[in-house]
Amino acid sequence: PAQMWLLGLGNTSTADGQLREEDEEVRTLREEAEELRLKLEALEAADYREQLRASGAAAGAAAQGTTVGAAAAGSATRSASAVPQHPGADAAGALAPAEHFRMDEGGPEEERELEAMHDFTTFVPQQVAMVPGGEVSQLPPEEATATRRLRIVEAKLRERETALTQQMETQERKLVAASRALQRTRGQVQQLNAQLGLKNIEGSKLQCQVSQLRGLLVEKERRLQDALDKHASTEAELTAARAAGASSSSKAPSEQADGSLIGDVATEEDCAPAGQGSQQPQEPPVACLQPPADEEQLLQLSRIAEDLTEALEVAREGEDEARRHLSETEAQLQAEQALRRQRDAQVALLLARLQQHEHYMAQEHARAKEHEERASRAVIEDRLQQALAQKGKRQFFPHLEV
Repeated sequence: PAQMWLLGLGNTSTADGQLREEDEEVRTLREEAEELRLKLEALEAADYREQLRASGAAAGAAAQGTTVGAAAAGSATRSASAVPQHPGADAAGALAPAEHFRMDEGGPEEERELEAMHDFTTFVPQQVAMVPGGEVSQLPPEEATATRRLRIVEAKLRERETALTQQMETQERKLVAASRALQRTRGQVQQLNAQLGLKNIEGSKLQCQVSQLRGLLVEKERRLQDALDKHASTEAELTAARAAGASSSSKAPSEQADGSLIGDVATEEDCAPAGQGSQQPQEPPVACLQPPADEEQLLQLSRIAEDLTEALEVAREGEDEARRHLSETEAQLQAEQALRRQRDAQVALLLARLQQHEHYMAQEHARAKEHEERASRAVIEDRLQQALAQKGKRQFFPHLEV
């Protein structure tokens, strides 16, 4: 039982280590999901800024075209009316609106902006408003397509993130339930180990008592046999003595023919009882009586035999009771061992389930990584397509080259 208890403790420590590893994996998945969400927000911010810049550029180009048309119409009117004006004023009037809506696309400031836009470490997690559908429809077709694709990818990533979060919550609940069941089973195993230890102690005590009772029974049987042998030898001696006395009395001479009782009547010294005087002449002759010492010895031996018989019966009853109690204890021990084997099977089943759950969590972790890599590749491809589409409009930047 001690070895089984140590084995149960080793299995319990292994299960605790597996639970801790699963908690670390869940925490890692949460961190990765948070990082993915931050990247998505950064991409939304970059896209929103790019759309604002594109809408500003389109508005500036439209305003510049309107200004150029108005200047051309004014010059035609002035030539038709032939009114001379100062040439500096015409140049200033023609250039002032153009300078007002001019955007420098080749300066170092915009380059720094693009570098900051592609640096995801500088963004702070915050909610960025999406561009309305009307503004997307006002963008060029390529940028509108890229924006729609980005929104679709973002929606898919959010759905995947929500699904992963729900799966992680479900797995966490399952882990909590499994850990509680494992703790409950561990407590039951400890209780069973304690009960088995107590049963083993009681069984050893009962075995000691049975061995002691057997020793006492053997000793009493030996004493009874000795007493019976002694009684048999005493009876044999008494029988021999009686036979010898009968033969000696039959061989005594008969001297008188009138039936005198010389040989049959004991002498006065032999037949007189102890503590009395000699027989009187007027008293009839008294026959010689047998001393009661042998009878007392026989009675004492019979009493000893009865006591030994009773003690033997009591010892046999005690032995039977001890054997019955021992058989009951053995049956209880067998039942406890069967219950212990059942508990061990349940613990093994729980450990197998934990291993399956760990394997499933590893697969989910690999899938989450794969989806994250796919999302990052899709975002990078979208950004690359946008950069390549804008190469003809803006200055080429080396950090966008693949």
